[in-house]
Amino acid sequence: MNKPKIIAIKKDWCGVTLPTNQNGHAGRSFEQKMIADGFDLNTGKGPDGGDNFDFEVKTRDKDATSPLTTGTMLESEIIKTDYKDSVIYKKLQQQFRVKTKDNIIVDNDVYDFSKPQIQELLEEAYETSRSNLKLGYINNGNTATGTYWGYFEKKRDTNNSWQFRHSDRAMKKLEAMAKSTFNSIFDY
Repeated sequence: MNKPKIIAIKKDWCGVTLPTNQNGHAGRSFEQKMIADGFDLNTGKGPDGGDNFDFEVKTRDKDATSPLTTGTMLESEIIKTDYKDSVIYKKLQQQFRVKTKDNIIVDNDVYDFSKPQIQELLEEAYETSRSNLKLGYINNGNTATGTYWGYFEKKRDTNNSWQFRHSDRAMKKLEAMAKSTFNSIFDY
């Protein structure tokens, strides 16, 4: 059964100050703010929406250019798990994206990545990277190449954890596709 979709979150956090965006501090702090404001979030494994909703909370500084991480999986899980059965798939359905400038929230909005044309791109990226990981095709000992839209990178200081990541440019294009009116005009 499909879970309900989040269209918007009526609380606006613009103007709230968060700690540094380095090492995930801003993200963890914002999740705690949401919980303090009455939102029931899952802070463990899986999407932040928990059992009720497939949505993920992500924070990002507007000046950041480093790749973004969707989620982390063990190598053995990646090898045996198709995209649509993965935690990465669940985290890439809907995201509540919180954007900061100089540690102050300047935008917070829901992005729906579940559109078929977006999911095709993400699935191809996951499966290409997964195949390269299975085959041992690892660049510089830490990257299983995917596509423009995403790839797996070995998590630092771990033996077998891999993060599914997106370049800043690719994520900005995915955000634009998520906000596009394409699906209201055309069938895909």
